[in-house]
Parts: sequence; structure tokens; C-alpha cells
Amino acid sequence: MPKITTRYLEETEFNLWDSFVETQKYGNIYQHTTWLNTIFKQQNGNIKIKIIACFDKEDRIIGGIAFGLQKKFGVKLIVHPFLSQFSGILIPDRNTQYASKNLKYRKEILESIIEKLEEDLDVIDLNLPPEINDIRPFTWNRFSTDVKYTFIQKLDHPEEILNNFEPAIRRQIKKAQKEDISINTGAGHKLVNDFYQLLTMSYKRQKHQFKFTLEEFFSIIESVKKIKSIHVSFYLAYLSEKPVAGQAILFFNNTAYYWLAGGNPEYFNTGVNQYIMYKIIEDSFSNGMKWFDFIGANTPGVENYKATYNFPLVPYYKVKKTLGLYPNLMMFLKNKFL
Repeated sequence: MPKITTRYLEETEFNLWDSFVETQKYGNIYQHTTWLNTIFKQQNGNIKIKIIACFDKEDRIIGGIAFGLQKKFGVKLIVHPFLSQFSGILIPDRNTQYASKNLKYRKEILESIIEKLEEDLDVIDLNLPPEINDIRPFTWNRFSTDVKYTFIQKLDHPEEILNNFEPAIRRQIKKAQKEDISINTGAGHKLVNDFYQLLTMSYKRQKHQFKFTLEEFFSIIESVKKIKSIHVSFYLAYLSEKPVAGQAILFFNNTAYYWLAGGNPEYFNTGVNQYIMYKIIEDSFSNGMKWFDFIGANTPGVENYKATYNFPLVPYYKVKKTLGLYPNLMMFLKNKFL
């Protein structure tokens, strides 16, 4: 394999990284600097976007990671962006017929990224995207690891996908179609406002508080709408002009991401949520998406609902490491008292 050069990018080079993300098979929305900038702007203005990129001998990017860096009490740590499932690490496959060469290629890129992270950071905490399924370089470097899950469906035969829903789901869809339910889509002011009310209602029911105010959420959506490579669409179900359920979907590259959802529990038995999903799958296929990611299958109850659509269960990994006595002490105190 050609010698790898690994370094931090200057801000003036961020466009090179974004172009790389947009053209790669495994490129996802959470690796894009415009996404990170949009979220971190509302999350915490002290978070700085950093990119470590790996280059081949022809000075082409062949892998890397985009992440948020924050310094707290003298500890430099990676900050996970809110409303984001995966961390921004990207390692493409090598164009070869030999699996062993591709394995070595990806492993060497990952090892060079880990080495650079450990040089400069005290706390490394990442949710790896599902395609990074060889985590041995992390275990060899004494990272703690944890397996998580999501549901991901290839959108090649939409009718087969819909027919594979559990019978109860299909009955709920038919039930909703017989009701006076309309589904509006888009990202206009009314849809976003109605969705936010449903979203916060769901969070309150789960005894959680949504991390952003309505104004902050509007700001995030307006920023996302300006990003050419990302499309956000809200699916709102109305019954007699009353919003009763909604889902927010992100479209990037060739994947539709089930981003956020909210609803009024009084209307769940109408089949409205299943009807929305039916429309989303249809639209995702029509918009040329190749994959649908349910974004997580780790919350009891929620994962049971998602499982009824019979999408393949896919593992991904959380890796974490704290380097040094002082950072370990600070993280211990944080976990114990905060």
C-alpha cells in the first residue's frame, strides 16, 4: 500500500473533505462539516470542528474523521453532536479483488487515524458507522467497546419491502387510509412548528426534555435547508386539520435517515404512524435513495415498533478511551457527580 500521510486539515481545506464525503459509497450526513457546523452552532459555540485526513502518495484523501473538539478543565475531548447517530469517521474500500488487501488497506488507514487522535486528545468517544465493522485496531489500542444496533433496509424492491411488513402493520396502514387523514410533506414554517409541538409532546411523555428550543430548532432547519447536498423533509399527518403525528427524514447521498419523530398518543391506534412510514418508503424510492436507515434500535419499546417493519438488524460500535491520569480523574468525577 502507498505510504499514508495523516494530518489535520486547515479550515480552507474543509471543502475538500466535504467533496470526498459526497462522492464516497459510505459517505454519510454526519461526516459533512456543514452538518456539524449547523448542530454545534446551537449546541455549544465553544466546540471547534476538526478534520483529520489521510492522503495517499498522490495527495488524494483516502479516509479520515471530522469531529467536534472542546476543552473542559484542561481536558481535550471529542464532543458528539446532538441529533446525530454516528461519528464522522469515513474509510472507503480499496479497489481490489482480494479481500485481504482491502482489509489491510482499511486497517492501516484506521490505525493512522487512531494514532493522530491519541497524539492530540485526552478523551476519544466515537459511535462508529456500521460499515466500520473491523474494530480490532481500537481493541488493540485498549479502547473500551460496546455494540449497538440499527435497522437498515436496501431500497431495491419497494413492493417486496412493503409486503414484508408484519400483517398488523399492513392492517394499520389500511385502517389509516380509510380515515380522514392527510399527510403533508415539506419543510415550511407551519410543518416545522407543528412537528416541533408533536416532538416535544413525545419527549415529555418519555420524561425527557428536547435539547433545543423552538427558535433553535427553526435555526437548525433553516441552516440545513441551505445545504445543497442535504435535503430535509417533514411528514405530518393531520386528522380534521389537527396535527397528530410526524416524522423528519434526512436525505443525503443515497440514504434516507429516520431522523426524528413525534406524535399524539391519543391517535396512535388510527395507524397514522405506519401510514407515514409507508409514504416515506415510497418517496425514498422515488427520490432515488438506495438505503433507509432507521437510526437506532437500542431503546426498549421503540426497537419493538421498528422491528415490525422487518428491516435487517445491523450492528455498529461505540469505542472510547481516556488517556492520562488527570483526564481519567476528571472523567471519573464527572460520571460520579454529574
